[in-house]
Amino acid sequence: MKKISSIVVLFLLVAVLVIAQSCRSKEFNTISVQELSAVAETLPRMYQLQLRESKDQRKQFIEQFKKMFALASAAQAEGIDKRDDIQRKLAIQTEILLASEEQKLNPQSEVPKQEKDAYFAAHQKDFEADNKAIRPKNLPAPTPEETDALKDQWAEMKVRAERARKAGLDKNGTLPLRLKIQRANMLANEYSRTLEEKFKVTDEEIKKYRAEHPEADPDKIKKQAEDVLARVKKGEDFAALAKEFSGDGSAAEGGDLGWFTREKMVKEFSDAAFALKPGETSGLVKTQFGWHIIKLEERRMKKPDPKPAASPSPDGKPADKPAAQGPEEEVRARHILFSTRDAEGVEQMLTQKKVQRALEDTTLKFQIKAPEDFPINVAGGGEMQLPKLGSGPGGRMAPLTQGGGSDKK
Repeated sequence: MKKISSIVVLFLLVAVLVIAQSCRSKEFNTISVQELSAVAETLPRMYQLQLRESKDQRKQFIEQFKKMFALASAAQAEGIDKRDDIQRKLAIQTEILLASEEQKLNPQSEVPKQEKDAYFAAHQKDFEADNKAIRPKNLPAPTPEETDALKDQWAEMKVRAERARKAGLDKNGTLPLRLKIQRANMLANEYSRTLEEKFKVTDEEIKKYRAEHPEADPDKIKKQAEDVLARVKKGEDFAALAKEFSGDGSAAEGGDLGWFTREKMVKEFSDAAFALKPGETSGLVKTQFGWHIIKLEERRMKKPDPKPAASPSPDGKPADKPAAQGPEEEVRARHILFSTRDAEGVEQMLTQKKVQRALEDTTLKFQIKAPEDFPINVAGGGEMQLPKLGSGPGGRMAPLTQGGGSDKK
């Protein structure tokens, strides 16, 4: 009897979990005609006109929603929406949207400094938690002045969001739907980010790819550059070698870059070029673009601009008289570029391919119900910019943006 009871309890527990999971994932399993039309009418007017005139664009619009909702559903299925950091970020997004809506409806309203200071004093721990949640980890600690500005902005946001709730704005018009889309967008991005961590490529995978693609092997690229440099040193025609080997648009011109001043090129390139005498060639020069071999053709002093721009005064305003502009040296050079862009991006590219495959599998697994078409009435628009799947870093969706926010900094 005891064993049977245990089995029943276990069965009930599993059933409850399945039901809870099912309920949780229903939030984004459908998008209606009314919702599509409502969201379309909050987009910029130009986009609305394009949607109205093009069935193909409306179809892409629907697919965009289906993909976003599928990824958001996958995030819920994995419990991502229950994480403390995600819940806090979602709450902050909600506050921002509510505050934006309140100010848009009451553009002349102000939040007195005394009210903001009082709110901050009563909710200081919330500010610290919110700031920690949304501040990028790679940023240096804010200065005292920056912190004061953040406190002021945060308190105003919270006060305006409370005003919006008291006025019932969170339940009116398109705002509930916009909040839903904001939520879906964040969950979709967070799910994609977890895929990036899950599918990081191994050293063996990178090694294998480079063995199959020599053009992506940095050692082979450098070896080719060294071989061509040796031919340059032996006296072969520089322009002909540039046409054969250079990996940029100047190759057709024999590597000719024309005249340029020091600040026109990246520092490493300029330092090497301006250190040469006419007719001399450099050794291998490494920049963010790859390996370069540089040949200096000519040097001259650039004539000063007959109408130089006015130099700014210390307060940032134009000075009464334009500052004198003296002659500046410039050079004309050729180069041969051996690009390392593909080689240095191998890890990201391979990860991206894995993530994209996983995203495609997810959109197939989580089928979103949606109409084949929807009507659209062109309205004023301009409130929201929807993201595109894969246009953000690592295959994520681009951040969803909207207008109507405070201009105060």
